[in-house]
Amino acid sequence: MLIFLLIQMPSFAERAVSGSISGRFVIKQGETVQDGMVFFYSVNNGPPPAPQKYWSLPEHESSFASDGKFYTKIPEGRYYILAIIRASGETGTEPPAKGDYLFIGSNKKGTPKTYRIQSGKHLDIGVISDPKPFKGMQRDKVTAIKGTVYDRSGDTVKDVMVFAGPSSDSLVHPVYLSQRTGPNGKYILYLEGGNYFLGVFYAGELPDNGISRNEYIEEKMVSVDTEEIKRGVDIRVKNW
Repeated sequence: MLIFLLIQMPSFAERAVSGSISGRFVIKQGETVQDGMVFFYSVNNGPPPAPQKYWSLPEHESSFASDGKFYTKIPEGRYYILAIIRASGETGTEPPAKGDYLFIGSNKKGTPKTYRIQSGKHLDIGVISDPKPFKGMQRDKVTAIKGTVYDRSGDTVKDVMVFAGPSSDSLVHPVYLSQRTGPNGKYILYLEGGNYFLGVFYAGELPDNGISRNEYIEEKMVSVDTEEIKRGVDIRVKNW
């Protein structure tokens, strides 16, 4: 299976600010944290975060410093919350690496909790502690799409991340994201079962070839069943 797409940067449209939210992330009592990122996932746009099964992209994000505190304004709605402290010290929305700390806002049963943002109001979520170190993706009962990314000459492409979402609008608002490809161009994209449009986000330096990020993308859908690993879904970038 070969899918022709244009490498592009996923972007999230600006929305009207409605309310605010604050809180603090703590590793252990009295222990300071490193700089990190907090992500907000709308309950209306996808599943709750489950970083051992798949890496999903948030609608909104904010950062926090070594005191673990954050404050941000986001549109009205209900959200799941996930925060990450990367061992590398880097920020961004890339999938976690082994050794990163992950915080997920959960109830007493460990189920991801929803937080309601109301227009003109502030929500303080308090302290979220006891992060889980990321040890890699779980090996059983996973759903994934695997393949290789090629350029138009048939050479493999490194430093790209494949993303997916349930509609052609996913090319602007993707839901799932893979790790970066290596020199062999191979990727594995973990997600939930369903029908998806795929796209590619370039993580490195773009070539100086005058190609616009907004050129036409031939839309192709891929179907994957729950707990299926669909192999051979190769992607060729049209204008690389």
